[in-house]
Amino acid sequence: MNLEWMLPDSTSCMRMVAQIMMGNFKTTQSTSLQKFDKPWKPGGTLLCLHGKCTGCVIGQNSNPLGRWRQLQVSGKPDTTISIFLAYRVPQMSNLGLFTSYEQQQTMMFAMRGTKYRPRDAFITDFILYILSSQAAGDQY
Repeated sequence: MNLEWMLPDSTSCMRMVAQIMMGNFKTTQSTSLQKFDKPWKPGGTLLCLHGKCTGCVIGQNSNPLGRWRQLQVSGKPDTTISIFLAYRVPQMSNLGLFTSYEQQQTMMFAMRGTKYRPRDAFITDFILYILSSQAAGDQY
């Protein structure tokens, strides 16, 4: 979803359209922490639930690079379902300044002090996220 979710206009417009189309709904977005001044921004995700399951959302989490969003939904007694929506950059190398690849590579360098290939790092980071969540008691 190529929108800058940190701008209020992007979020309010999406909510207005979702309200017309679905009535009862719950949305959650992921985006990188890199700021864009315009509504267009490459990458990110939008996850939308509607109907009865909207009242069952008990938690959410996201990656600081905007690569995935997680919703935790309560199911039958003592059951939690995790729904993930992820975005993995399609490029194997940098194709320009305003790409998701460039955003992620720049932020990864700032966080880790070394260059990574975002497409490859996605798999490693997602697996590490699942493993650390399991170690903290989450079940997948």
